[in-house]
Amino acid sequence: MRKIIQTSSGIRQLEPKRGYRDGIGYTIELRYRGTQLECGQALEALVIGGGVIDASIDPDQGGLYTLTAAFSARNATTDAGGTPISGPETVVTTWSRQTSSIEKSLWELQKMRDVIALYPTEELQAQFRTTLEKYFRGDLSQEEYDTWVNINFEERNPTTEQRNNLKKLLEMFAKGVESYRLDAFIIQRTQVGAPESLINNDATNNRIWTRATLIADATMPAAFKASVPTGYFLQYAAELNVLDNAKWQVTQLWQWSESYESWIWGEPI
Repeated sequence: MRKIIQTSSGIRQLEPKRGYRDGIGYTIELRYRGTQLECGQALEALVIGGGVIDASIDPDQGGLYTLTAAFSARNATTDAGGTPISGPETVVTTWSRQTSSIEKSLWELQKMRDVIALYPTEELQAQFRTTLEKYFRGDLSQEEYDTWVNINFEERNPTTEQRNNLKKLLEMFAKGVESYRLDAFIIQRTQVGAPESLINNDATNNRIWTRATLIADATMPAAFKASVPTGYFLQYAAELNVLDNAKWQVTQLWQWSESYESWIWGEPI
C-alpha cells in the first residue's frame, strides 16, 4: 500500500509509534508535524491511499500541528521477513527553492556583450578577447595595444558607451577583478520512503533540464511551479541517506542558470 504525501515546504515526518488495540491487533501510528494546512493535505493523501484506522490533527508548539494516523501492522517489531517496520509504505515528497550564487566572467556582462557584438563572427570575437588578454599578460606592448585599438576597434565605430565600457573592463582587470557573483536558485526535491518507491534520476546526472521538463514532475505541487524561475537547470547527483532498513532519503538538486551551452552540456532534457 503506497501513500504519497506531497508538500511544497515544511511538513516533517516524526518517529512512528507502535501499539496494540483490542479487535484490531497491532497498530502503527504515522506522525507528521507542519502547519494546519499541510497536515490537512497530508491526511487527505493518507485517507485516499487507504488503510487509515483513525487519525487526528492536534495543536503543537510554535503554531504548528501534529498529524497522527493509525494503521494496522503485522506485529509489534518486524514484518514476516524480519525487517524492522517503519510503517506502511510511505513516500513523503518535499520541494523547496533555495538561494545560491554562481561566478560569472566579466565578459558575460551585457555591457561587454554589446562591445563584443561589434565583431560579426565568433572568430573575430575570439581574436578581440585574445588581444586584450595578451595585453594583460604582458605579451602585447602598450604601443602595440594602442595601435590595435586605433585600427581594429575604432574602425568599427563604437559608441561612447562602448568605449567607456572597454576602458572600465581594463580597469577591473588591472585591479585583478575578472569575475562577479550572481544570486541564483537551487530547486530541491527531497523524498523519504521505501527505496523501491523513490524516484531515481541517476541516469540524467549532469544534464540540463528545461523549466517545462522540471515542473512536469508529478510530485511537484501546482502552487510551487510558479516559484520555479524561467531558465535552465543543471541536475546534480542525488544525495542518499539510509534512515533504516525500510526507509531511505533521497535529495535531488537542480542548479538554475539563465542560459546553457549545448557544446558543453548537450541538448536539454
